[in-house]
Amino acid sequence: MSKERRHAPRVPLEGSVVVFSGNERLSCRLLDISQSGLALAADAEQRPGTFLRLQFTLPGDDRPTGADAVVVRHRASGSKVKWGVQLVDPPPELTARLRQLEADELGIALLPEADASPSAETGIALLDEADEDPMVQKLRRLYERTRATSDE
Repeated sequence: MSKERRHAPRVPLEGSVVVFSGNERLSCRLLDISQSGLALAADAEQRPGTFLRLQFTLPGDDRPTGADAVVVRHRASGSKVKWGVQLVDPPPELTARLRQLEADELGIALLPEADASPSAETGIALLDEADEDPMVQKLRRLYERTRATSDE
């Protein structure tokens, strides 16, 4: 039996996601989303460890959201391939929107922003590097070094 490593609840959500992988542009179908990542269905395979640039629109938004991600798993399912992708340094606005989607799905109210600091008192769990897949940790460090070099 495999241990579930998910730290955030999945929100079933259908929609389109445009995926940029190197020079490739792929159209994928969104299956579900959480604060830490997305499940996608696609016609093509992406190997775990592949960096992606995602573009998608969340319910209630009028503009697409962009985010960086890394493929952490994939498996064939009929004529489609299902990918599990983990968000890499999502913008704070996206994290807030995903928290709200999760709260709506669970039927709970979020604390006001001033009181929403991650702590034992609020019961908000964070995905920190110690909880991530080792491959994702390595890729995150590589990604951060690449960003730091490009900012110079």
